Amino acid sequence: MKKTLLIYCLLTLSFLINSPSLAQTCEEEDDCLLVIKENPQSVNAYLRLSLIYALDKANAELAQDPKAINKYNKLLFKYSLKAADLGSGNAQSVVAEMYSRGDGVDKNLTEAATWYRKAAEQGFYKQQAKLGAMYYRGDGVSKDIIEAYAWLKNGTTYGRTGAKSFFQDIEEKLTAQERQEAEQRAEEYFKKYVEPYQSE
Repeated sequence: MKKTLLIYCLLTLSFLINSPSLAQTCEEEDDCLLVIKENPQSVNAYLRLSLIYALDKANAELAQDPKAINKYNKLLFKYSLKAADLGSGNAQSVVAEMYSRGDGVDKNLTEAATWYRKAAEQGFYKQQAKLGAMYYRGDGVSKDIIEAYAWLKNGTTYGRTGAKSFFQDIEEKLTAQERQEAEQRAEEYFKKYVEPYQSE
């Protein structure tokens, strides 16, 4: 329970750091629902609702209230999914994590991989590493050592130490030809999914 609480607190901080205009959109649940009613494409309103429910979920966990935890999990997933569908990389990361853990939704590693990929393609290096690990293990995707290498190389560049062990293991298993192909793909992904986001 403490680990889940920590995850949602970190996600909340990530939202706030990456979306400074979030608090300006709406502050309370009712305000956000009104903004969404007026503008169903308001990513910030969906993100703000997700934050509200993440914090409510954290409070419910502290109070050890399973009914409330379940309620806020479902609401967190619902509004994170709306923001994810509208292209928010932060929300895509939350949706992926919720699918991978079965929080607020049935556990589905295929869906988790889909959403990790969407976030990874927007330069989210932790999601690049998680996606690489999924390809390494064959979780929700076909096992693919070349694809795993490409994502892990880019994702571990910024220090995902847990993923570095997967990366080192792959390096030892690659043939010379596989290594060349993997390096080319990693370079391609770097140019498409890392380099454009480095200044953000």
